[in-house]
Amino acid sequence: MGSDGALEGIERLLVEGGGADRQRAAHARGGVDGLLSNLVEETAAY
Repeated sequence: MGSDGALEGIERLLVEGGGADRQRAAHARGGVDGLLSNLVEETAAY
């Protein structure tokens, strides 16, 4: 039906949370440096 890409996005949201959730978790793990590293990794993936 051509909806695989959309469904993958929903699965990621359910597993990892939204962008703000991921950013808060990255900050909790590594402070500002961890947050920035996570942002760079996520940006480079696209």
